[in-house]
Amino acid sequence: MSPGLTPLGTVRQRLGAPSPKATPYPDWLVRAARERDVGDEALYLSWELARTATDLDPEEREALLAIAVASLDSLRHGSTHLPLSRLSERLKYFGAGDELVARAEKLIVQPSELVGRSGDYKPLIVDGERLYHQRVHRQEESFARSLKARLDAKTERRRYMKILDALDRVLVHPVVVNERVVRLSAEQQDAVRTAVTRPLTVVSGGPGTGKTSVVVAILRVLARIDVAMTDVALAAPTGRAARRMAESVDHALGAVPEPKIVDGGILETLPKARTLHRLLGYSPARGQFRHDETNPLPYELVIVDEASMIDLELMDRLFSALQPQAKLVLLGDADQLPSIHAGAVLGDVVSASQNRGSVELRENFRIDRKDAAGRALAEAFRSIRTEDFHTLMKSIAARRQASEVEFHGVELLEEDHESFLVRWMSDRVLTPGYLALIQQEPFDADAVFSHLRTHGMLAVTNYDADRVNKAYRGRHPSRQGEPVQVLRNDYERGLFNGERGVISASGIHFEGGASNAFTGDFSTAYAITVHKSQGAEYDHVAIWLPRYDHPLLTRELLYTAMTRARKSVTLLGSKEAVSAGFGRTLERNTGILSRLA
Repeated sequence: MSPGLTPLGTVRQRLGAPSPKATPYPDWLVRAARERDVGDEALYLSWELARTATDLDPEEREALLAIAVASLDSLRHGSTHLPLSRLSERLKYFGAGDELVARAEKLIVQPSELVGRSGDYKPLIVDGERLYHQRVHRQEESFARSLKARLDAKTERRRYMKILDALDRVLVHPVVVNERVVRLSAEQQDAVRTAVTRPLTVVSGGPGTGKTSVVVAILRVLARIDVAMTDVALAAPTGRAARRMAESVDHALGAVPEPKIVDGGILETLPKARTLHRLLGYSPARGQFRHDETNPLPYELVIVDEASMIDLELMDRLFSALQPQAKLVLLGDADQLPSIHAGAVLGDVVSASQNRGSVELRENFRIDRKDAAGRALAEAFRSIRTEDFHTLMKSIAARRQASEVEFHGVELLEEDHESFLVRWMSDRVLTPGYLALIQQEPFDADAVFSHLRTHGMLAVTNYDADRVNKAYRGRHPSRQGEPVQVLRNDYERGLFNGERGVISASGIHFEGGASNAFTGDFSTAYAITVHKSQGAEYDHVAIWLPRYDHPLLTRELLYTAMTRARKSVTLLGSKEAVSAGFGRTLERNTGILSRLA
């Protein structure tokens, strides 16, 4: 809420006219919410909620306002509910005094116009010891029911021997990539068998653990048991992730040596991977999805990549839109950052499906362990997952000056960051070859994006990303060749939040194709936040750590940022920052597992 503005009527207030009878917004709460970056939308929603409470006196409305702000802040940080045991703590965090806290605790245990219990249709729902917003409560209950039904369903046995025979035939003719035979490990074979027999399969593993190989093997097995590829759907939560999934699957299918007729037919008839919103038929005009439990998806199997990025609402939509007999395969990395919005769904599903369709891939096929840099990367990734801080620090090479950075393995540069930014700009970003490439006509978008995928500058906070981008724009004011990122979904052009583009003399080109007339919201993307990098991969990654300890810096964020790299990671910050991030885990309160008990 901007300074000086009030939902009671700013013009009325300034002209001295009487305001409509409503709940005043307490200054202490506005100040605290703004300092804690709660956002104007949450403030307005809270005020609207309290305004409708006709059965409360002014002091109780003020308490309800504070409850609403605290619960919306909990949602903003990814929890589906606010534990009642923490209500007092969260209210005091926003500056509430003891009297208001006591009123709030009394309000929340007494059913009223706005506070109900499970099954009620009221804005706030108390379910046991948890405080929910009604919409999120409904989504969590719905998803838990759908998840339980799939976990409890029986494994298909009807075609089991035929499936085993088909997998054996696939293993005899493995994919060959860059003259390397890609043989499925025991874990990958288990994932394939599970995916084609169980109603729900979760394949969890970090980058390079062969999830794409599993997808391709699933498709090849299905083709051999006479499942039409038109009965299979591939999807991902973002446009970039869907495009990468399509490219990876196409490349791997094209690498089958001397493909049988059945393999050749897969590429010809398999629908391209698309976003989950497109798969479910989302209409921005109506704000509705075409496919749901009354109009289910027409597929026998749905495979979804980058599932860690899917929030509770979208996962609930997906599960509800599946036919009961359809199979669902979720691919992702449960150790990565969860979705931006409410829920930690993939982690919950992995925990719930142990011994019931969950397969973990541990071996990294991308990193060459014979190479010292590759071993350092693999060791760093493993040590974060296993919470081994001593081994993590042993795998990191300390550098004193930017000129000493070798872009091999994992390196830590504690000082001389400005010199590093200059070097990164000249050696990685605006190289002579790239500057020549962006001047060419016609514009070679494939070559440009191939270059941009070789490096990624990631920041923990928007502040640091903006600071780097401002500095780089100053060094390259022409903007030609500048990477950009879409900030809001543009359904008309099929461009979604997080899509990457580049500015050329003729307009802006995006990875999914040119869109020169694009005039929507976008930002410079020499540096992006770690959250916006999910689903991306780069040869070399530089990670800008906060100068001071920051709540966004967590073990999950460090892992997500570092695993974007194929060849090297450069950490720009202090050992203390690395230690603080490693020692802090992301806390999200969800009720999925308790609902399955």
